[in-house]
Amino acid sequence: FDQSVSGRQWLSLYSGFVLSVLRSNDSGNSWFEINTNHRLVATSRTRANTLFGTQLDPASGSDRRFDVSTNGGASWSTKFQLTELFARVLSITYGQAPGEVFVASLHGETTGVQSSKIHYSINDGDSFSVRAAPPIQIRGLASAQTGTARLYAAGDDTTGASTQLYRSDDGAQTWHFVTTLPAGRSTVDPAWPNALTALSVDPADPDRLYAGFYFPDYVLRSDDGGATWRRATIGLGAGPVTSLVIDPTNPATMYASQLDSGVFRSTDGGSTWSAMDDGLADDSVY
Repeated sequence: FDQSVSGRQWLSLYSGFVLSVLRSNDSGNSWFEINTNHRLVATSRTRANTLFGTQLDPASGSDRRFDVSTNGGASWSTKFQLTELFARVLSITYGQAPGEVFVASLHGETTGVQSSKIHYSINDGDSFSVRAAPPIQIRGLASAQTGTARLYAAGDDTTGASTQLYRSDDGAQTWHFVTTLPAGRSTVDPAWPNALTALSVDPADPDRLYAGFYFPDYVLRSDDGGATWRRATIGLGAGPVTSLVIDPTNPATMYASQLDSGVFRSTDGGSTWSAMDDGLADDSVY
């Protein structure tokens, strides 16, 4: 959604190995294609008609270029490019200062070992510098929008055996280990870890976090900055959680999408959920 212009929104499609970007100027009633090379990541929080996206590298199949468009997706400029063959851009979050953007990327080696980088911008993505990253394979990046300027990163530890949470209070210059999330194991093979798929921070409370996973427990909630967690799954369906979104005007209301189960809403901070996907043609929601 455009942050400044009501009714303007974009849709990112990936079908048959072809990337497409569609735009609507009438709140989704009609759409037209504007680009066939990019995967959308986010819209600018401070500039109208400005998009953040990645460009797929045909040789590796990875999103290795981070691009910005200031004309609604018609043309793009590359702001940083990852050099490793198996590198890809994973997640983005905004800091509290205007124009402050954090982007996490994952870097794989031929040995199978993976590490992460944090890319930092103070001018709304026009340029980036590299800051410190925690010693994990970052799967989720989220920031507190009120109170302490806090950044959270969660993902696989260096062995891939568990999901760990780190916190930074100085804009990704240093990181502190918080905890190993009690996320269980794969229901298919206990040797598989439970991959983190979503991470969100309550916009009104920097100590309240939600984490979504591929296997049960599907959603976990923390009220103490990630130190302890409890399940928040009553009423959810089966399948991987693909997104968690908190209503910025009413943080008790939040939404979750689940692959093969549809869309769910909670009005009590994730304690209970109810399905809200009447009319969807497919429950495979990403």
